[in-house]
Amino acid sequence: MDIDRVLLDEAANTVQNLEDGVAVLEAELAAIDQRVAEINAEIRQAKLARQRLLDFRPRLGSEFQCPRCWIQGDARATLEASPNTTGEEILTCRTCGSEYVVPE
Repeated sequence: MDIDRVLLDEAANTVQNLEDGVAVLEAELAAIDQRVAEINAEIRQAKLARQRLLDFRPRLGSEFQCPRCWIQGDARATLEASPNTTGEEILTCRTCGSEYVVPE
């Protein structure tokens, strides 16, 4: 085999190897793009948190409101009270499951 053929074959093999990796690289890039979108959403949420705190009201009518749902998602969610054996009251969010202990 002459040197030209060897070099052409090696060039073709190099191209094939690079092309074989494209699908993996595209999948990695899609995952990175998804993570960038998630990070940007978290940044937007964090920047809005201070204003949401100013707008937060602990009560919705006669029911208590979940601070986590309001601050993190601008969502109104009520808390359900349940007594604890230690004499404290526990407020549980019906939406996110967060619990808040209220000392008596």
